[in-house]
Amino acid sequence: MNSWKPRLCVLALVAGALAVPAGPADAAPTRYEAENATLSQGAVESNHTGYSGSGFVNGDNVAGSYTEWTVNAPGAGTATLALRYANGTTGDRPADLAVNGSVVAASRAFAPTANWDTWATVTLTAQVKAGPNTIRATAATAGGNPNWDYLDADVQVSGFTDYQAETATIARGVVESNHAGYTGSGFVNYDNATGSYVEFQVSAAATGPQSLTFRYANGTTIDRPLS
Repeated sequence: MNSWKPRLCVLALVAGALAVPAGPADAAPTRYEAENATLSQGAVESNHTGYSGSGFVNGDNVAGSYTEWTVNAPGAGTATLALRYANGTTGDRPADLAVNGSVVAASRAFAPTANWDTWATVTLTAQVKAGPNTIRATAATAGGNPNWDYLDADVQVSGFTDYQAETATIARGVVESNHAGYTGSGFVNYDNATGSYVEFQVSAAATGPQSLTFRYANGTTIDRPLS
């Protein structure tokens, strides 16, 4: 069977597949306070000054403690993630930063900030999906995380709309999830037969030729052509 994960990104009609350009869009940064996040081995405190909101998160001094925010994105795209923190020690407090369970920055440095009342910001970019996304900062060493004040997320929505293969019309194939790296909830694995297909149904806002982008996997050693 052939693992096939089309991602249709623009307006066109090709083999029953039609996708609509969403158009690039900018969104103002949204602030997610650490005290409202999900905590593991830590507590919300307010015994240092300079924080925003109602407090900050003080994680336990142990590797594996984490703070996890849920960031809602209006569409798939690139998010600029700004983490405001304080580190009153004299050494780095690195953290593994993960988006939707995948580490995007391992042992990212969070350098000392002079004292626990002094705050700094570390910024990184990561890909996010439409809807809720989990952003987790996990202590990479036994010293634990720095104190977290908030996460600012600025999502730049891509110019395309993704249509997941597992929600399309499938003929002679099944939805599976036994291989890694897919988006959405799975992928379509075709039967090894001529004429098997996936068909997408999309409402178009405009007419005219556009481009299509298909995301797929082919674990064989030969081409698997299709119409």
